[in-house]
Amino acid sequence: EGEGRDVDIWRLYLLSLYWAFTTLTTTGYGDITPYRNIELFITILVMFIGTCTFGYIIANISSLIAHEDEAQLILREKIQSIQAFFEHRDLPKELQQKVKQHYEYVWRRSTVFDESEIMEELPRTLRSQVSLHMHREVISNVEFLNSLETAEVALLVENMKPNIAFPGELVVEEDHVGRDMYFCSDGLLELVVGHHSELVSLLVARGSYFAEYALVLEIPKHPASVRAITVSELLSLGKEKFDFVGAFFPQIYEKVMVL
Repeated sequence: EGEGRDVDIWRLYLLSLYWAFTTLTTTGYGDITPYRNIELFITILVMFIGTCTFGYIIANISSLIAHEDEAQLILREKIQSIQAFFEHRDLPKELQQKVKQHYEYVWRRSTVFDESEIMEELPRTLRSQVSLHMHREVISNVEFLNSLETAEVALLVENMKPNIAFPGELVVEEDHVGRDMYFCSDGLLELVVGHHSELVSLLVARGSYFAEYALVLEIPKHPASVRAITVSELLSLGKEKFDFVGAFFPQIYEKVMVL
């Protein structure tokens, strides 16, 4: 400040703080550019906000990378497990390809984390709400599910299992015993009658269902086959799960019988 002049102690503190910020944040080399106290204060504040913002961005990027590494690790473990299963069972290459194709599609459309385990840990009321939300599109598209009471459909969808059918793949086969009813949430399938001279009698599209007889007959045999035309996403409801729901809502048997 010059010899013989009074020294402003607060200005010295402000200059020292400015020098420390410029040096620590590498935005300067200790040179004092601002002159007035208000200029020093505003510059310090801007450097502080900039440093915090930069640190926040770097922390979020690090978190994203760590999360991606965790997901990739789980995915690699699953792939290794499947490959070990192939070698142990000596599956033919064609069948291996179908299994890989199934898992690759499922992984692309969903998370690598075990959703069934997460759902199992939820309280029943919360699990029902989550199930209704997850399957809201299927419920709105399928007339049968729309006709049910909220409590009935909540318990039904909670016990459904997702399935994937690829083009040319049979979901159900004629004369084979069936134990599941299917709901089509996406894709296109065809109803095929006859083993040798095939006759396509019906198309099964989004919002349709089939094999409902499997839930109410003692020994149900499929009168026809259902084959996927496009990649089709289905929800299946097993006989055992349906009986479990029927124990709470006996009237649901009658609703299925009239389908």
